[in-house]
Amino acid sequence: MDLIALFDFVDGAVFSAEVESLAVTLRGARSGERLGRPCDVAIDAAEFWRFVPDHERAEVLEVLRAVAADGVARSIEHPARIAGRPDAWFRTSARALDADDGPRLVGVIMDITNVHHVETQSLEIESWLVALGETMPLDFWICDLDGACVLQNPASRHRRGNLLGRTSPDWDRCTQRALRGESTREELVAELAGAGRHYVRIVSPVRRDGAVHAVLGVEIDVTELKETEERLRRSLAELRETQDSLVRRKQLAAMGEMSALVAHEVRNPLGVVSNALALLRRQTTGSPATELCEIIDEEVKRLDRLVANLLDSVRPMRLELAPALVEEVVDGALAHALRADGRERGIRVHRSVDHTIPPMLVDANLLDRALRNVFQNALQAMPSSGDLFLAVERELDADGAWTRVSIRDSGPGLPQDVRDRMFDPFVTTRATGSGLGLTIVRRVVEEHHGRLEISSEAGCGTTCVLRLPLPSSAG
Repeated sequence: MDLIALFDFVDGAVFSAEVESLAVTLRGARSGERLGRPCDVAIDAAEFWRFVPDHERAEVLEVLRAVAADGVARSIEHPARIAGRPDAWFRTSARALDADDGPRLVGVIMDITNVHHVETQSLEIESWLVALGETMPLDFWICDLDGACVLQNPASRHRRGNLLGRTSPDWDRCTQRALRGESTREELVAELAGAGRHYVRIVSPVRRDGAVHAVLGVEIDVTELKETEERLRRSLAELRETQDSLVRRKQLAAMGEMSALVAHEVRNPLGVVSNALALLRRQTTGSPATELCEIIDEEVKRLDRLVANLLDSVRPMRLELAPALVEEVVDGALAHALRADGRERGIRVHRSVDHTIPPMLVDANLLDRALRNVFQNALQAMPSSGDLFLAVERELDADGAWTRVSIRDSGPGLPQDVRDRMFDPFVTTRATGSGLGLTIVRRVVEEHHGRLEISSEAGCGTTCVLRLPLPSSAG
């Protein structure tokens, strides 16, 4: 009776059954209430088990007959038809017992509805996780505490082969860190079907009760994302270039208006001054005023060059393209700049040229003029002596093939405020400079669909790089 009273506190019912007929007698009032059956009355087996659906009822009776036959305790879980509870589940357990009135079966019918639902949900979740792992377009694996792979999804097996039960040297470093409780994230490139693919690998410890129990690794193919990022980067670069071009066009338009005014208001008086100076020279030959005339003449010529440069910087360029070897144009511009500088022996030229670069369609005169400006700036950055490094070589990047002309001096470099505005008109570090040289150089390079880059650090010299596009057949 104490045992029956105990079951009154749980969701179960205590029963006994005859070995031959399996007629059931419920024990305890609560047992009868739970199953809707009278207590302490023998009920025919077929009648008693009507609360179990037909198919499952036959299985329950078969289990009870087996217990009656061999005396071995057994259990079976089955649904139940209980009023107001269409999803009820029970576990029926029975064993043989030698009672005073002969052998009988005794057992318990426990309500396991909640447990069954939890187990069902767990199985469904497990099924979903398995299906997810089988179909997800990423690699994942789980390693045990020894670093051996215990789970590997098909995507990972396809790319790496079957590693179940084995360790992977490629995973070992990340796995060891995860076993120490660290999570890692890294990017890597791997070959797949003859092409490079970009992956992000994330390896983390799996904890249970605060302790590391296993290691989970995931590798995600981010190749398309990388390609999209690259396309976006190029688009942004093109947008910035377009915006810069629009700003420069506005500047050139404003300078064009100003240059027309300068040409009229400055050049005409300069012509008058120059003519008057010629007459004055004839009248002062051999006198002390001759030196003053020379100074005036130099300043008039300097102003005339300034006006010419100003007009050139805004005047539309019309390229006269013809095949030419870029190295020959570079060498000619360098020779002219050295002669004009007058310090051929004080400058050490270090020259590196790729002679396999084919002739290119360029405007040799305009390119020569641009290069003279660059060489002149480099030489003037080294007032006493120095090293000039010149390289003409091929270059290949994501945008195509280029002829790269690099000119580097060993001068003091440019201060930050000048570097930020070096392409703006009239920005110069020299008292006699016009500040239009680099403006013209950039226009010439861009008219050739090229690129101009200048890098400099105080105390480390300045490097000017001109890139001219090579024909696709020459890349």
